Amino acid sequence: MRRFNFRLERILSYRRSLAARERVRFATKVMALVQAENRASELRGIRNATFIARLRTLEHGTKALEILNLHEHLLRIGDAIDVADKEIVKAKDNVEKARGELVERMRDEKVIEMLKARRWKTWLRDYY
Repeated sequence: MRRFNFRLERILSYRRSLAARERVRFATKVMALVQAENRASELRGIRNATFIARLRTLEHGTKALEILNLHEHLLRIGDAIDVADKEIVKAKDNVEKARGELVERMRDEKVIEMLKARRWKTWLRDYY
């Protein structure tokens, strides 16, 4: 009995390993995006809390120095939010690039798997 031998099996296993690596890279990029979004959300929460604190200090007639400190804190938080938004855009671009690479690797793997399936069917037809 003749045994089925797919000569491109090593290439297929190599392509599978490349696809697995791309999945890990993609997951890493997605995680970086989630962390950047969480950081921006956290900063927005801090900004809102600081804004509310500044409004409360205005109601209670506190010192001008405290109001100035809160105002400067709001400005710094605003700058940090701008930086976080830029990081989000950068992370989204990285995710899209990683997604493209992953799709390409998976497509390469699928092509060889389809070739293997066709050769298997041909081998079976010839065998029987």
